[in-house]
Amino acid sequence: RAVFARAAAQKPGATMMGRVVCVLTLCTIALSHTVRYAPFTTLTGDATPFPFPLHVTNGTAEAAASVDIERLSRSARRLSMNSAILRRGVERYLVLMQTSSRQAPVPYKPTSTIATIDIEVQDTSETLSPETDYSYSLSVTKTRVAIAAKSVFGALYALESFSQLVEREGAQRVVRAVPWHIEDAPRFAHRGVLIDSARHFLPKRDILAHLDAMSYNKLNVLHWHIVDAQSFPLILPSLPELSRGAYAPDERYTPEDVEEVVSYARDRGIRVVVEIDTPGHTASWRVGRPNIITACPQHSANINNPPLDPSQEETFHVVRTVLRDVARMFPDSYVHLGGDEVDFACWNESQRVVEFMAKKGFGSDFGQLYQYYVDRLLKIAREELAGRTLVLWQDVRDDGVAVSPRDAVLFVWRASPDWHKEVQNMVTSGFRVLVSDDDKWYLNIGFTEGAQYVAWEDVYNNDPLANLTLSHEEEQRVLGGEACLWGEQIAAQNIQEKAWPRTSAFAERMWSSGEFRSDAALQPRLVAHRCRLVARGVRASPIDPGTCSRW
Repeated sequence: RAVFARAAAQKPGATMMGRVVCVLTLCTIALSHTVRYAPFTTLTGDATPFPFPLHVTNGTAEAAASVDIERLSRSARRLSMNSAILRRGVERYLVLMQTSSRQAPVPYKPTSTIATIDIEVQDTSETLSPETDYSYSLSVTKTRVAIAAKSVFGALYALESFSQLVEREGAQRVVRAVPWHIEDAPRFAHRGVLIDSARHFLPKRDILAHLDAMSYNKLNVLHWHIVDAQSFPLILPSLPELSRGAYAPDERYTPEDVEEVVSYARDRGIRVVVEIDTPGHTASWRVGRPNIITACPQHSANINNPPLDPSQEETFHVVRTVLRDVARMFPDSYVHLGGDEVDFACWNESQRVVEFMAKKGFGSDFGQLYQYYVDRLLKIAREELAGRTLVLWQDVRDDGVAVSPRDAVLFVWRASPDWHKEVQNMVTSGFRVLVSDDDKWYLNIGFTEGAQYVAWEDVYNNDPLANLTLSHEEEQRVLGGEACLWGEQIAAQNIQEKAWPRTSAFAERMWSSGEFRSDAALQPRLVAHRCRLVARGVRASPIDPGTCSRW
């Protein structure tokens, strides 16, 4: 890791243990057997896969091999792969190598042909979990590709890395600087992206396209904030009336839609974690079940304010039924139950809530009412989501609700006053934590109220473990984080431009060594990766002047 740190600190154009000959800005690079942190521009075209691997070695730039896609395909078909996901992954990546490889930066004269592929996977289970091992090794010689992984999904990541090594020279495909050897594994287990289909409906095709882009960046969790105060676009088999709260009948997700998204994501090594946020952010539930939402006309100008009404037994019957259907539709072991931004003033305005509190002996302490709701919610969740891990926003604990580390993973999102202290406090108290501070990892910021646009440098330099004093065991409780694409000003028409390539910078922060600190070193690699995304059909925004015409 000290090698990584020294490499990251170097200026663009420097190399380690190698030599560089530059004429103007065009450099010919001859690297010896080394670990390096991508200090080259797109003109020279550093070939190291994105995100930067844990360990990587390669030969000299002149040592190039051609890639015979057809023979690789035949070789793959001869493998005894006991995984349909892996077979489909091989086919998918061979197509990408053929259709979206970049132009080699200088002409090469391949002296051999890569025509065989071997894939060894220890566990062919096709079930994803927070414990899934995504590590892999990838060796590319002059004639052969060899992949070894503990899981099917680690093998998919190896294929992604190999696909990025393949370049185009005329009609042929080449890999330069052979042999390559990569040993790779993620720094954080949870590397997620939140999408919000309640503020603006996201058509299924756009969600699938987003999953493709996530797979190109080795991101592994889609946090689907599927319903909120503005709309309820999910058709639940047991409570179809709730989907009357959708914006329009054709802006809803059927159980079949959800199944397709979950399956498509799993094919790309991505878990789908659904969020059903309660008791706040639930005004859209009123359309289908008007009795369960707190009536507070004086506090309803902000649609996010009216919460569920804990005084009504019907409320908990509906919550139970919702979670029962969610358990059937979303197989992941994590379910997010929300819990943020509950407006106590709205409860205080409701006569029947105030009377209920008096009956319960809560007096005017709305914290006790919130505790009552969360206690019942968690009891229902443990019954209907047995064996699942529950996730709650930090607000639950911040508002004084007593929850234990056994109850839930806590999600820290408030940058102010100091999210680092919040993480430190939660982790040392025994909680497992996810992070997405709203100052640096809320990628929707920058449209309204003078908010500053979050630049990719800010995203990249934000580290979940920075400024923390934790033991190694405590660090393991920081599970990872998420880049958030809240939907107030994000819709299908701009979600890709808002997400990429800033989320790629997030992906490298979550995957690669924590000792990488140089955004100047990342910049040329991010520019190149953005062109790769564009070539693969992602509407990624530019971060600098230039062209992707070589792709």
